[in-house]
Amino acid sequence: VNLGKIPTKTARLDPDREALIDIPNKRRITYGELEQRVKRLANGLIDQFNVVKGDRVAVLSKNSIEYMEVYFACARIGLIIQPLNWRLGVQELSRILNDGEPNVLVHADEYTDTVEQLEFKKAGVNKLSYGPESDGSYEKVLTNSTDSEPASSAKVGGDDPVMILYTGGTTGESKGALHTHKSVYIGMMNQTVAERILPTDIYMLTGQMFH
Repeated sequence: VNLGKIPTKTARLDPDREALIDIPNKRRITYGELEQRVKRLANGLIDQFNVVKGDRVAVLSKNSIEYMEVYFACARIGLIIQPLNWRLGVQELSRILNDGEPNVLVHADEYTDTVEQLEFKKAGVNKLSYGPESDGSYEKVLTNSTDSEPASSAKVGGDDPVMILYTGGTTGESKGALHTHKSVYIGMMNQTVAERILPTDIYMLTGQMFH
């Protein structure tokens, strides 16, 4: 099981089928486009930032097409995505980031001011920004990368960690809960059965990716 390859089959069989709809920003992307951008981002992370399997990539953003691109790209090459709660303050975000020690921080342009205030104990954290008011660094990574299949994707399996979700911290400081490809996949299967989701359905994600 490699969650990063979820778009692959549909991209091959029905590339023009819509994969994601970003309602607030009035944007849509097909499976063919998504697959290409995911592979470009995965290759860019490897080639431009020298990440290796097991490294972390943090994301500070509300739900968006780019968020899903980061999720699939990280999963595809064995990176661990670290979703951040955008409702937290700078001090709380800094503590969580220093706990997870990401190599890369991807953020939406609306959080640029917040990112500039974060305090990193780890040196050399690379920052990528996206959105109309961003510096364009996220898109530059994709532009300067190839859409070939990353060789490292073949080495990723169900027991590999894929995501760190942080608890609410109701009994102290929030703690990172590590999920594997398999644990997330089983959760998705259970939800599919319980809610009787069909391949032709359009599923509305009402929760945030950090939850």
